[in-house]
Amino acid sequence: MGLPRMDDDFWLVNELNWFGHITPEGVDTALSGFDLTSEKNSRWFASKVREVFFSTVGTEEEIDEHPGQLAIRREIEAIADSIAETKRLFRERSGWAESVFRRYSKYDDWDDMPDWDAPTNKEPDALDQLDRDKDGWWVESSNTIAMGSSDWKRFREMVCGMLELESYLRAASDELCSRNDSPRWRATEKKKRRIGFAVELAAVYEEAYQREATVNSWPDQEGNPILGPWPDFFDRIARFALQIDKVPNLEGLLKKARRERLDKK
Repeated sequence: MGLPRMDDDFWLVNELNWFGHITPEGVDTALSGFDLTSEKNSRWFASKVREVFFSTVGTEEEIDEHPGQLAIRREIEAIADSIAETKRLFRERSGWAESVFRRYSKYDDWDDMPDWDAPTNKEPDALDQLDRDKDGWWVESSNTIAMGSSDWKRFREMVCGMLELESYLRAASDELCSRNDSPRWRATEKKKRRIGFAVELAAVYEEAYQREATVNSWPDQEGNPILGPWPDFFDRIARFALQIDKVPNLEGLLKKARRERLDKK
């Protein structure tokens, strides 16, 4: 996600418990024995790692506690369905109920006495559209009263908000909760966030060490790949910042992150 640039002190004095463990001392420990040296100090590293952590990872507890898109979609749909039923009841309200609403709107305390013959000259709003099948006087007089009574105008605005809320909720659900959850969606989401962490941390590495964040595949004498300084740096910082014992499929993750980073350029 895009964030405004903050200075180092902002991230170091921030007391979010998400990254309270990411301290200059912790960075020193994580990078102890690392082959490369940098002109940047541990406060700078800690600040940058906190910033990257905040913008890409957050807290994995959030993922573990997340009920899943299907559950959230069902919750939103239940709310939207209840609003739809409320809209139906409001649409079918009687003239007796409407007269109570209008009398309650400070009939005797209008800001300006309306001109009943003056055209309202306004585009139909959600309430007008809901009441379009009622007698003309119903809609026209309601708009005329709103011209003279700020209280009735506010009532109409509240009703319009209620009427428009259903479509808003359904649109949000369709866009953000449209897919069903895979059996391993939590693991997939954690992997996605770790790739994002690698994408952003690569820029920190390059600024700190003035060299490109690349992954080698050269084998050592035993045939194991020598991935290079960037994977070593990421492995150290990721295990420290994410509080994990091992980064799963380190080489694959960093190659995926590099492809994503190149795609953004």
